[in-house]
Formats: sequence, C-alpha cells, structure tokens
Amino acid sequence: AATLVPLGDMFNHDSAMANVYPNFLKEQDDDEEIDDDAADTHHHQYKAGSIQMKLKTNVEEGSPLFLSYGMGDQPARFLVNFGFWDRSANLMDANLTVPEEYTQDWPVDPSELVVSTRSGGISEEVWNLAVYRFLLDQDVAAAAKLSQARKDKNDTFQAMLDQYDIPAIMYLRKHALQIIGETYPDMDLCPADGLASASPRRFGMIARYNNGMRESWMRVAESLEYELEDALAKRQKEQG
Repeated sequence: AATLVPLGDMFNHDSAMANVYPNFLKEQDDDEEIDDDAADTHHHQYKAGSIQMKLKTNVEEGSPLFLSYGMGDQPARFLVNFGFWDRSANLMDANLTVPEEYTQDWPVDPSELVVSTRSGGISEEVWNLAVYRFLLDQDVAAAAKLSQARKDKNDTFQAMLDQYDIPAIMYLRKHALQIIGETYPDMDLCPADGLASASPRRFGMIARYNNGMRESWMRVAESLEYELEDALAKRQKEQG
C-alpha cells in the first residue's frame, strides 16, 4: 500500500547509488526483549507505524543521501508515477513475454527479463526465453522438448540453447529494432501535430524519456550485433 511520509520526499532518487532505505516500525510484543547493543536499539521509543530512514552502509560526513523509489527496471511506470525518467537505472524491462497459452510450460519471474541500459547486455532468462520464443514460431515440438529439459535441469537444455544461439540472437535483434522503430522513434521525425497538445514542460520530459530509452535500446541492438558476429565466427571455426 502507498504511504505518505512527511519529509521522506526530501531524499533524492538514484537507483544505482541508493545508500538509504526506509525502515517501517512494527508493533512490539509485550514480552519482546530489547537488545541494547542492536543497531536499532532506540526503535522502542517510536510508535508502531513510524518510519526511520536508515543507512545501508557507512557514508562520509557531508555526502549526499539517495533513496531508490523502486521500479528500477520499469521506466514507463516510473515515468507515470514519479514524473521523470530514471536515468540512473542500470536495467530495464526487456519487453519480452511468454505467450499466455504457454505460461505453464515456461514459468518465469518477470523481474529477471531485463537488459542493461548501459552495456546493452542481456540477462540469462531473456536469452533462454528468446530460444523458446523462436522455437514456438518454428518448431513447437522442439519448444516442448526445451521446456521439459529446462524443468528437468538436464544437459539437453544447455545443448539446445547452444544449438539455437544464432537464431535467438537474430530474434532478439529484430525485437530490439522493432522497439526502437515503433516504441521509441526518432522524435525529430515525429509529426508536429502529434505533439501539439503537450505542454512545453511535459514535452521536454517525454522527449528526454524517449531519447534515453531509444539510446538504451540502440545499445542493446549494437551488443547483439557483436554477439552475432562472435557466434558466427565460432560456428565457422567449429565447422572448420
């Protein structure tokens, strides 16, 4: 549930450099003993429902304090909720999902389907899902075999990932280029009348978000180009 915390909004946000976290105090049991040597030895002086801002680690006097607002890998939701683009986020949602009819065959934690905003790197779960998505389009029986091998955690799973690495890279590259072209287009090429209703302040915010996300996805596409070159060179060497 959302909570209003007076003075809490004075902390600046930074996903990468956050050194402060909120500590919500719960009601203390009557028979609970207080450890005077504990770091939060004075917590019993505050009412249940109070909040403390605590340091994650030691910081030098005078150093800035940063709090993470959360949703670090969901830039669109972050923009809507907080009104600015989180340029400090190291990760972003890969916008890759399991088709609804196959969610039981390929369960996955959405928080693991991410790519790097800085290097363009791809998480392991995205690589694996890309192979599965490719096989669903090309060979459903092979997709079922990959899914079962994943559940069994046997050698077949890694062997199939290696076998279809090049198609997976090409699948992800097409995915990245599609996002660049359709979701985050070059705003210099956007029709002026499509943005006429936006206020100057709102337009600036949208433009920064769009350009930042576009640059991040271009790094993903570039990273996949290198991955494809390496995979092709490796395959050619193996074939001799």
